[in-house]
Amino acid sequence: MNQRPIIKVSNLVNRFGNQTVHEQLDFEIFAGEIVGIVGGSGTGKTVLLNSILGLQKPSSGSIEFYDIKSRSLGDAERCPTSWGVLFQSGALFSNLTVLENIVTPLIEHTKMSARTVKELALLRMRMVGLPLSAQFKYPSQLSGGMVKRAALARALVTDPRVIFLDEPTSGLDPIAAEEFDELILYLKQHLDLTVVMISHDLDSLFNTCDRIAVLVDKKIRAATPDEIVNNDHPWIQRYFGGRRGRLHSQGSEAHSVHGA
Repeated sequence: MNQRPIIKVSNLVNRFGNQTVHEQLDFEIFAGEIVGIVGGSGTGKTVLLNSILGLQKPSSGSIEFYDIKSRSLGDAERCPTSWGVLFQSGALFSNLTVLENIVTPLIEHTKMSARTVKELALLRMRMVGLPLSAQFKYPSQLSGGMVKRAALARALVTDPRVIFLDEPTSGLDPIAAEEFDELILYLKQHLDLTVVMISHDLDSLFNTCDRIAVLVDKKIRAATPDEIVNNDHPWIQRYFGGRRGRLHSQGSEAHSVHGA
């Protein structure tokens, strides 16, 4: 991993009425890494993601971008083709076919010809493992795994530098989830991607992530998977080491085999 930040969050405060979700939160995302974000209910995982994406205006603080077209997501000149987003449910348009869903960002944000747009969409379909026959189907005709792959193809179609994944393996069976993990690692390597994902799937986190960032006490603690499970914070110990957590030894073995 190249140790230079591509996104830098500084002194971030998110406050809703009397409730403070983030207090002077600092966080860096490095070019070429996969970083997972975890936290308990109400710790502001989605709020943090929305702040980075410009969908949530922070109470204070700054979010800086390097080496991509937008310096600040608050600027009018921000370029949405520099990043892609996979929402938890896929968020495909139900009245559009798979192909029509995938080409939407290109139609909205570029002036490419219809032929080029279609070729790029079909290329991304192949990259994410979707059969080309799926281009004519509607979301309601797809399995949960195919919906995730179609939504991922749409997120990748503009050739972004960074992709954001919100619970990418939720709703998938263990085999499909493992295949999706392998797909993310493959795409990161071949497309030179930086990946930021919110996930409660501990297997997925240990299989794919270079670092895990934990939202706790209104701030964030980020470290490698092996380091984070040894963090002495009580909530972190309970999250990763409790009865429903993942054994430390298993996490270390999985990361050593599958880590980027």
